[in-house]
Amino acid sequence: MNESLYKINPVKAVTNLGYAKRDIIGPSNKCYSICAAFSSGDDAYNIDKECAKQCDQFVEKRRREVYGVGKCDHQAPYRPVIWDNIPMLVPKFVKKGKSPEEALQLAKDMCKNVPNLCNECVDLAELHYNAIEKINSAPSGATGANAPSDTSAPSGPSAPSDVPPVVTRPSNSPKGPTETFNIPKITENYKNRSDNTILMCTTFMFLIIFIVLMVLVHCKIIII
Repeated sequence: MNESLYKINPVKAVTNLGYAKRDIIGPSNKCYSICAAFSSGDDAYNIDKECAKQCDQFVEKRRREVYGVGKCDHQAPYRPVIWDNIPMLVPKFVKKGKSPEEALQLAKDMCKNVPNLCNECVDLAELHYNAIEKINSAPSGATGANAPSDTSAPSGPSAPSDVPPVVTRPSNSPKGPTETFNIPKITENYKNRSDNTILMCTTFMFLIIFIVLMVLVHCKIIII
């Protein structure tokens, strides 16, 4: 792929595809899988660093939305295993010098020959195609090596370096853009966890006492 004309934006492709409000594993897997498809092909830990950085920040936002806290929380998804049961055709053709449009059409044609997985093959090809972004069509205000060199372009909202602005809530969500990170939400989450922990510990303690009493009765050590 001609890196002077195109860049990979996995977050845009995953966001356009959409995901459930509380889903974090699915979007995370798709994001890193896109990076792997355009990098190593079969290893989510051996991918382009800039692409991985976009996914890292995307997953961090999803953690805060779903769990109420960021990376410190134990409920953090790992990078996925990259399966090869569905061929990654678009990245393959793009690496050979085809334009994204040509690569997508060739991929759809070849997907017809994939037994039992033709529809999944087409869906994957479209996902990879949607992750390819022309440099000259990048959002204004983008920064980094992949941003347009035209200094006359109007400045837009500030965004993380090398990462295009993203929307982490599906576009059809009735609540609109994602709420910002806030302390009360975290406090409420930890309070609920604390209450649940106390209840579990109390239940476990009574269970142990009951078991001990049953053993003692069985052994006729005490008389009821």
